[in-house]
Amino acid sequence: FGGNDGIDDWGLEKNPFPIECLPGIAGEIAREIARVTTCQNKSLAATTVLGILSASIGASLEVTTGPNRKTRANLFILAVAQSGTGKSENFQLAAKPLDSIEAAAMKIWEETQEPEIRSMISILEARAKKLTNNAANATESESRKRLSVELREVETDRKNQLRKLAARPCFRVGDVTKEALAILIQAQPGEAISSMSSEARGIVAIINGRYSPGGDIDFYCAGYSGDSIKVDRVKNENTIFLGRPCLSVVWMVQPDVVITALSQPAMSDSGFLARFIMFDSYAEAQERLLDATPISPSITGRWQELIMSLCTLRSANESADVLVSDEAYLLFHNYENECIRGRKSDGDFVDILPYASRWAENAWRIGLVLHAANHGRSSADVDLSAETAEAAIRLMRWYSTKQLEILRNS
Repeated sequence: FGGNDGIDDWGLEKNPFPIECLPGIAGEIAREIARVTTCQNKSLAATTVLGILSASIGASLEVTTGPNRKTRANLFILAVAQSGTGKSENFQLAAKPLDSIEAAAMKIWEETQEPEIRSMISILEARAKKLTNNAANATESESRKRLSVELREVETDRKNQLRKLAARPCFRVGDVTKEALAILIQAQPGEAISSMSSEARGIVAIINGRYSPGGDIDFYCAGYSGDSIKVDRVKNENTIFLGRPCLSVVWMVQPDVVITALSQPAMSDSGFLARFIMFDSYAEAQERLLDATPISPSITGRWQELIMSLCTLRSANESADVLVSDEAYLLFHNYENECIRGRKSDGDFVDILPYASRWAENAWRIGLVLHAANHGRSSADVDLSAETAEAAIRLMRWYSTKQLEILRNS
């Protein structure tokens, strides 16, 4: 674990990552990131690309996976790599388009909406101060009562404006408590946001209860599944209700973080870790080639265009239904039943039920991400194909094998 278990005696990868499953420009940028970064690791590069695609889609797409059952494209990814192997390089190259789009949205907000919000807050605070003084000096009870009611209304308006101020345009966060995260999610289209970090040690500590008893596990589980949740804010502020949050996660961690997380019963018993696509990249620093060329502007430009088109879809508050071809649905259906058979009392996965129970669902999610990578802003107008389903299931088989390695070795 965290060593070279993925390499055979000949120096070849035992179970190479099926990078050919990533379509079009997604596959091209993943190969290029793997080529130019320190570790030159395809699994780390490609999975980061999948995570950026998932975050860009947000809550804009969903697919029917069974009777009364819908799934969106938000993935939970936990990539393991040693320090110094180029996790940050992978992340920065893949996330660059999303970062630039978020920066542009933030600039517009700062120039247009933020000044108005701050002005309103100042007006309301001045009005509250005046009402407080008038109420204190009022001699009649009816006047004090009327002023008190008006003061409460002003204070409610002030809190709403403060909430708007805190809820800036935000595509991704890092180390943040669930209270702060809930404020941001509430203001985003489709209640969608992503948590991303190339060194997520601090985030995992927060979730495990660094700042609040019981931690934030319940919040992240709801964000994965889209379950409604209430978050009580500090300082007697209003409770935040999220109807169908959509949280994507891309975390890169060192091996000891995963070992510690797996040793915490709440992390597994809650189903939190089981929601993750979890793998050890076995990344190692590789020697640099003298004549290595940078990623071409053509590839980075097309990657930027794809992410921008998906972020355009992300701006909608409603999820669009992606239809699935009969052949693709049958492939997912058969894979789910295969996983179910393994979870029965005489099955191979009876001792890891929480983990195996998520494989089929994550295959659907990967399929939706691959579909969006293929079709961009036209994703809702094209059926999810059998070819995409095959690629998604193949990827999930690779990830499940790697997850089993981690569970066994830890």
